[in-house]
Amino acid sequence: MNSNTYASLLNFSLPPMNVVRIAIIGLGNRGLLTLTRYLHIYGVEIKALCEVRQGNLEKGMALMKEANMQPAQGYN
Repeated sequence: MNSNTYASLLNFSLPPMNVVRIAIIGLGNRGLLTLTRYLHIYGVEIKALCEVRQGNLEKGMALMKEANMQPAQGYN
């Protein structure tokens, strides 16, 4: 394959976004820790949480409530 087939994205940039909307699929240990980190970032909206275990989905919703975030749509 020719190395010129793909353009490099090393210098790719966009103007800053005011809001970044996120959905998290999977709220096991890593997912809950990821959610916790995202709740500390200015300009992030968690729009949806998806988890098959109802208890973990409830934990995620509780973390959002503790952080005074708008509730996300929950899916399981």
